[in-house]
Amino acid sequence: MTVTFFGLSGKGPQSLILMVTLAVGVFIGILVMAPSLFRHSSRSAGFRRKIATLEKENQNQNN
Repeated sequence: MTVTFFGLSGKGPQSLILMVTLAVGVFIGILVMAPSLFRHSSRSAGFRRKIATLEKENQNQNN
């Protein structure tokens, strides 16, 4: 099977071409999701720090 992509062409078995296409799709999906994942994890870390601070303040007020 011959594949042409942005002016590049290549030949190979159909199964190999499908596997490469799937891998490229997964890679692109990860790249698209990465910024939101990093934003979410940093926001979660901030919330955890805030919770720890509030718990310490609560313990100090109860003592």
